[in-house]
Amino acid sequence: MSDTAASVMLLPAAKPAAPPAPQATGKRGRTPAPDGNSVRGRKGAITELEAQVLRKVAELRLLSEQNQRLRDRSRMLEVVIQVRDQQAQLLKQMLDSAEEEEGGSEAGAAGGSGKEPDPALAMPVGGDGAAEGGAGA
Repeated sequence: MSDTAASVMLLPAAKPAAPPAPQATGKRGRTPAPDGNSVRGRKGAITELEAQVLRKVAELRLLSEQNQRLRDRSRMLEVVIQVRDQQAQLLKQMLDSAEEEEGGSEAGAAGGSGKEPDPALAMPVGGDGAAEGGAGA
């Protein structure tokens, strides 16, 4: 095994690459890049990348505007739901008050004060008004 290692060591070193032929160099003595990375090619690539960045910025701006509109719409719908729930609760209170009035006037009208309570002032104790109304209907 030492013979092969010694034979490898004795091999001559590779010769350095020859300089390019004079006709292959540019005006400044540089050889053009073999992969097409000339100054003109790099400028074109930079221009294309700048155009891509501008398109992405415009797309980001559009998405940001759409996101803001969706957030505004979501807030508006939350308010609509709150108002709807309040109206449903008020209607249930009015219905309960009307049922109590009918039951109270039939049972004994002489015991009443003659003044009707305002259903808007009556506040429910629990928050299950919408669930009870749906189950009883």
